Amino acid sequence: MSDESQELRRINWTECFAFTQIFRTFRLAIQPNKLALAAIGLVATCLVGWVLDAIWCAADTYALPREIAAFVRPGDLDDWRTGQIAGGKMTVQKILAAGTVVQKDREIKDDKTYWKLVDELPDDVRDHYVEMLDAIDGTDKVEELQALCAKMTLPGELPVLLSGKTADELKAIARTRAYEVHADALAQLDALAPQGIFQSFRRCCASAFLDMVSAATRLDVFGGMNQVLGVGEAAPRIVGIGGERPGVLPSLCMILHGVKWLVVEHWLYALVWGLLVLAIWSLA
Repeated sequence: MSDESQELRRINWTECFAFTQIFRTFRLAIQPNKLALAAIGLVATCLVGWVLDAIWCAADTYALPREIAAFVRPGDLDDWRTGQIAGGKMTVQKILAAGTVVQKDREIKDDKTYWKLVDELPDDVRDHYVEMLDAIDGTDKVEELQALCAKMTLPGELPVLLSGKTADELKAIARTRAYEVHADALAQLDALAPQGIFQSFRRCCASAFLDMVSAATRLDVFGGMNQVLGVGEAAPRIVGIGGERPGVLPSLCMILHGVKWLVVEHWLYALVWGLLVLAIWSLA
């Protein structure tokens, strides 16, 4: 049999490098109907989390601020919660005792009273702020304005020099002081407010993801790994305690820590939420 010469006319690069097929999925991903389904899935996932938060919070089951940070760090989480509540009671008692932003006619008797005050006091502070502004605008007497300014001087602060001021100057000082003391009280109360389980988990994951993106732009892969693994004294910034800025891998570890916290500390919530989310994305 005679040999027949064969000429190579074309190389099928797709078959030679089959992995390039994965890049074709980008065309599918940017289709409007696919993007719409993904958006609906994300919204539905968040809605399920918020509804479950409302149910669990109604049953007095919630997460304290920075709880995932405490979960990452060594130590007993229940002891940390007890300490946080004790510190919160001291803060609320200090705000009540000062009488600067709310009336003094309330006291903390037990944990139930404490959580009720943490929930109600922000609205009371806002109402008190409006009342103070009305009182400031409702008088032109220098003596009354001086008394209002002095009333909004917190314990330990040096009183503002008020002598020789006109009524308009005193009003400006009083408005500024009213805003400062009420905003400070609201910030302290907001730091004590309990959070829904999904809200805490979402914040942890969102913060970790943003830190991951930031670390990628810095080409930082391992920064803050000791803190995330519980070796250092402080947890990284992504969990709200401060410290070395986390790299890509520590940020990813923090997301995994958030999942672990959700499963270990709130397993029933994790089970219900996980099943509902799986149902949503299977339909999407």
